[in-house]
Amino acid sequence: MHSFINSFVTLLLLSSLLTFIAAVVVWRRSVPGLKSLTLLLLAMGIWSASYAIEWLIVPSTVRDFQPNITYIGVVAVPGLFLVFALSFANYGSFITKRLFLVLCIEPAITLLLVWTNKYHHLIFVSMMHRVSGGFTQPEVLHGSWYYVNLIYSYLLI
Repeated sequence: MHSFINSFVTLLLLSSLLTFIAAVVVWRRSVPGLKSLTLLLLAMGIWSASYAIEWLIVPSTVRDFQPNITYIGVVAVPGLFLVFALSFANYGSFITKRLFLVLCIEPAITLLLVWTNKYHHLIFVSMMHRVSGGFTQPEVLHGSWYYVNLIYSYLLI
């Protein structure tokens, strides 16, 4: 199990590094959907890197704060993916300020709920970490808003 988790964390961090490098490369090019693709790649990199931290033994203050960072990427990816896909397919005219603001409502609510989860438990009912072989295994029981975000994300993607 130890080598599996070590490989898992290594792959997550490698994925994050490569995604950040891809974001820099894309930003220097002139491609359709340049801004949305760059932001999408940055969000994916944040998600991957911060999720890797969840599998490491870290102080409880870091572990408690980690979902706040992870969810910045989690909530940004679906909307940015949709915006990028529309831009890349030459349907960029559908992306209005109004649509963009509408797409931001659910992610903003979700992020606020993640940051205030200790008061209502709508995202995580419980989060435990089992230490095994130098790594932690997260055990999460999700709350009702987690599933709202899950459905919203899959609908956009």
